[in-house]
This record gives sequence, C-alpha cells and structure tokens, in this order.
Amino acid sequence: THLLGIGNSKTGKTDYAVQAAKDGFEVLYVDNDNGMATILDQLKGNDSALGRIHYFSPTNMGEFVETLLTSAVLRYNISLREIYDRMKLKPEHRVSEIYPSRVPANTILAIDSWTTLAYSILKAKADAGGIDLLDIEKYGREIYGGAGFKATQVAQLLQLAPFHVYVMAHPGNFERKEKPPGVV
Repeated sequence: THLLGIGNSKTGKTDYAVQAAKDGFEVLYVDNDNGMATILDQLKGNDSALGRIHYFSPTNMGEFVETLLTSAVLRYNISLREIYDRMKLKPEHRVSEIYPSRVPANTILAIDSWTTLAYSILKAKADAGGIDLLDIEKYGREIYGGAGFKATQVAQLLQLAPFHVYVMAHPGNFERKEKPPGVV
C-alpha cells in the first residue's frame, strides 16, 4: 500500500501511523514536522506499540529518504541527525543501520510530511548554490528546476518501495473570490 494522506494540522494524519503500530506493524517514522508529541501521547502506556515505531528526525529529510530508497544500507548518525560520516563519528554517538532490502513487507515507511520533504530538497539545492532561501525570489529555474526534478524522483522512488509507504501532506490553501461559472 502506498498512501498519500492530505489533511490540515490536527486532523489525524499521525494517528494513522500510530494505529498501525498498535495493530502490529513496524513503522519507520521519518519526521520533520511535529509527530513525536502525537506519537508519545497516543502510545502512553503502550510500550509494545511504541517499540514498533522507529523514529528518525534527519536534518536533511530528502537525503535520508533518497538514501533509504536507493542504497544497499542506510547508516544514520542518530546523535547528529544525519547520514553517517565516519569523519564526524565520536565514541558517544549512536548509529543506526537499515538494510532496505531486508525491511519486512509489513513495515510502513511513514513520512511526516511531504511539505517538509519538499522543503528540504529545495533547501539542499539552494545551499549547494550558496543561495539564501530568503533571496529565493531573485532566482529561477537554477533552484526550483533542479529541486522539482529531485522531488519528482523521490516521489517515484516512494511509489516503487517494496514495503508500505504512508506520506502525510498538508493541503494547499487558497481563497476563491467568486463562484465558478454555473455554480449556484
């Protein structure tokens, strides 16, 4: 199952992943929003379900997700919240390894959220070009073109994942000034 859950804040998107853990699924929860508070609140006193949620909050969510979906092994420095780099490793750091090809089919990759995933891809592209996102309106395709291509690539990788994927997203907000033709 590959699911895109779109909803405003506090509509239960994270609750879906929490319920899956309660129902016995292993959940790889990748979060750059605010899912941890909901997870802890919903699973208070349910240590077995809490033990089935493997929580990651990477500083570069795009890099984390892409590495998870394209590499034979994902080594992640939990202490630094980034992909493992041997040169940065200190004895007190905790490192996790995930072998994507060994992830059981009943595992759910929960991404909270597409909004923050897309933002991290855009930010990485801007950082690589030495561009401050506050000045983004001065730039064009050299930033958003490459970032859009990368986001599309990550979306395609998510569609091909050999395990369950649940991507949370926020709806676009807009204001309609007048009714469309033919609407009473």
